[in-house]
Amino acid sequence: MKLHAIRLLTSTVLALGFVAAAHSQNSLPVNAAASVNRYIISSDAVEQGIQAALSQGQKNSPELRKAVLARMIEIVLLSQQADKDGLANFDRANSQLAMIRQNYLTDLELSTYMSKNPVSDADVQAEYNREIASLGP
Repeated sequence: MKLHAIRLLTSTVLALGFVAAAHSQNSLPVNAAASVNRYIISSDAVEQGIQAALSQGQKNSPELRKAVLARMIEIVLLSQQADKDGLANFDRANSQLAMIRQNYLTDLELSTYMSKNPVSDADVQAEYNREIASLGP
């Protein structure tokens, strides 16, 4: 029964999101894929979601694009509801959000560093050779 109620709630929220997104499609700013209660989902964010799905083996298709956008709309609607319910004010939520932010910034810093300081195959081979030589005979 509880699972049925959750599915019904999710479907309702998703449907409302599609209505809101469809209603506001005519006045979307540049680079916006959808607007959900005045929150803009950027085309770049949708593209990142599509790239993530493709990297997991899914096939690029109009259905995939619709599914990614639908999932993003669902996420926005549920997070807005969580805000309305005051869930973001719990200590646990704040500490989890802080950890997520730290992890994201760490990943961003590492990827930025690696893109500015690429490691070549020759560098890897040279390091491997040094390690093998240090082990001795």
